[in-house]
Amino acid sequence: MTLEVAITGAGYIAAIHAKAVKAQEDSELVAVVEKFSDKSVAFAQKFRIKNQYTSIDDLIKDAIADVVIIGTPNFLHTPQAIAAKNAGLNVMVEKPMAMNANDAEHMLTTSMKKRKTLMIAHCWRFDRDVLWLRSKAPKLGQITRTKRYGVYTHWGPVGWFTQKQYAGGGALADMGIHALDTTRFLLGDPLPASVFAHIGTYYTDFDVDDTGAIIVTWGNCTISYIESGWWQPHSDVPEASTQLYGSSGFGQLFPTRLEIPVMHKQKVKVIKSGFKLPRKEHCPQSMYNSQMAYFFQCIREGKTPIPGGQEGLVNMKVVDAAYESAKTGSVVEIKQ
Repeated sequence: MTLEVAITGAGYIAAIHAKAVKAQEDSELVAVVEKFSDKSVAFAQKFRIKNQYTSIDDLIKDAIADVVIIGTPNFLHTPQAIAAKNAGLNVMVEKPMAMNANDAEHMLTTSMKKRKTLMIAHCWRFDRDVLWLRSKAPKLGQITRTKRYGVYTHWGPVGWFTQKQYAGGGALADMGIHALDTTRFLLGDPLPASVFAHIGTYYTDFDVDDTGAIIVTWGNCTISYIESGWWQPHSDVPEASTQLYGSSGFGQLFPTRLEIPVMHKQKVKVIKSGFKLPRKEHCPQSMYNSQMAYFFQCIREGKTPIPGGQEGLVNMKVVDAAYESAKTGSVVEIKQ
């Protein structure tokens, strides 16, 4: 069946998703929902979209789509997703899932009642390097600790990203959420037990954070250290780099490889992925194309996506706990 797709938003990430839809067979972009007419017109012309709306309610009234991809500012994720779900539409929501865990839970509850597909766009789960490392992770034995970096150096976003009322949070909600979700994916999606965080604003005059360091203790006792940041003066590694420390070896992203100690020989066996750095595109369109293909497959086969609402909710609980920990200076336990 041909999936008729609408996109809310007409910014950078909406264009990425539009390209991903165009890359799929048996799908058609039928509408864009955008408040600002100049952006809407330009977006519709670029992607040859016939229908333009200023609100998701108007889209729903015309009943021309069966899939909605939400690429608007964070504060619109929950109301737009719930409206689409109540109308019986399949929905993919750009990360972060919501402004906070309460909103995320509301979205998930609505989705479960309507029994339509809900996916959260945690795109790094579809990256070739991440998938390679996840497939090789069993060679590392029990993972005891991890490090993951979601940091922009000498750069940062502008506009609504930097305003708490629209974004909910800063670098942690923007970049840290990627680091958090990719870490969970590589570990097999364990549930978090507690969070300790130091978060602040040191390089900008925004009312959201531009710097963060959080430590997550998972239910399986693995410890994860996660950095998030905008406008940082330096980063030891490329964006999205991850390190896994296991009882039998070490694995990492960018460069993507394993290091396995050879017992009693004081040697290390290096298993290379064959992927070279720097990549032509560090965040390649192919990653988003694979994500969209999986989303459409789940719709057609009636499967619950992973990452779906449950995974998105867990991530939002960790983010909420991190902000609370930064305020109180204490470890925050997470209830499931």
